Amino acid sequence: MLNSPAELMAAFRGTALDGLPVKRVPDCDDVLVIEWPEPEDLLTGWRAARDVMAVTGRRPVAVSGDDYGIHADGSDVSDDVLHDCNLEFFGPGPDELPELEAASLNPDPWPPLNRWDTDEPEEPLDLETVEHLLDFYQAGPDWDARTVARDLLPGITPSATLDVIQRHLLEKITSDPALSTPLHSDQVLKTSGALDWYVPGRVQLALLPTTSPWLAMAWLYYFGEDDTATLVACLRHWHERWGAELVASWDTMLQFTTTRRPDFGPEALELARQQLSLAGNLDMPQIHLAWDLAHTNAWFLHDRP
Repeated sequence: MLNSPAELMAAFRGTALDGLPVKRVPDCDDVLVIEWPEPEDLLTGWRAARDVMAVTGRRPVAVSGDDYGIHADGSDVSDDVLHDCNLEFFGPGPDELPELEAASLNPDPWPPLNRWDTDEPEEPLDLETVEHLLDFYQAGPDWDARTVARDLLPGITPSATLDVIQRHLLEKITSDPALSTPLHSDQVLKTSGALDWYVPGRVQLALLPTTSPWLAMAWLYYFGEDDTATLVACLRHWHERWGAELVASWDTMLQFTTTRRPDFGPEALELARQQLSLAGNLDMPQIHLAWDLAHTNAWFLHDRP
């Protein structure tokens, strides 16, 4: 693993990070950061650092802090230490990482995470409730949601939970040729915009002392879940199933890129349930999030006070 700013800058030569200064973080000797000057094009900088992980031994994750690189008197800092910055990282102890690696093998970390109100009977079960679930607005199938809801409502068991209702609706609309055809139309917007990434004013790429896609959370904070072992297990599950990698951590937000997508069906609905259990501020029905996840490689989790 490379530990000095000079070594890391040498490793970044010929990449999009070429010439950008690498800084140490006060009170956190094992993390270094590099300011990325184009927050709106975050993936370019992140990929440049990720592509040389075999050389650096460090995984990049974008973070954001204010007033960095400036002395209290306003003069520029010329050394290799980040000054007057509100960036904070956890410092896992030598025994903690092996424990987290073991915890990451939990094959089913989701039940204790469930905070989404899908398990209570939906009462009253009316046409408006079903119509709302089937109305994807401009981001989904081009159909009359009220007409489809009227056709499907009689088949729903009275006092069914919202979870059961959404699974039933999804099974019906994906198995009925007349209803599934609009799902594949090129005439609709594929995502709602709910998963669009946040763009801060200033960005640093934290160079974490691990190459693991899931152990990166040992140095980071996410408001939506304070149990690092649970987060690590979730990230491992998502990485192995969907090729998900953490790109950015904004304290109340996590942003991922993936290499695989679920089909719009049971897998997408289950993935949506998993994400809603960690992202209370994704204010959308599970079936709508499932649609978005089936049509994008960018994930966005949001949970704030």
